[in-house]
Amino acid sequence: MILGTALAIILQLFSGALRSGDLADQYTRAVTKAREKMEEILLAPVMAEETFAGRWEDGFAWEAEVVMHDPDEDKAPADGMSTFLVTVKVAWDDGRRRRQVAFQTLALAGISEDG
Repeated sequence: MILGTALAIILQLFSGALRSGDLADQYTRAVTKAREKMEEILLAPVMAEETFAGRWEDGFAWEAEVVMHDPDEDKAPADGMSTFLVTVKVAWDDGRRRRQVAFQTLALAGISEDG
């Protein structure tokens, strides 16, 4: 009976460790995807206020938002440049619940003629 109880506890610990490892892998993949999407957005020489989203084939979804961020609104942007707040969120369903990571940064870019 003691051996059976000990075996059940060991199996539970092993199962928990596998779940933790899988969740850590999911977060690592989400962070990598968010970083790649953020770098893709920041490479643009001009920006406009916009929100856009997409989905990768492996079940991860992303959403990006670019908004103008001028702390001193009395000043006109110099040389057609402005500061933008860029937010990237990556979300996925891990089978138990919805998970998400989000990153924000400020970017200096030209202002798009469209925006």
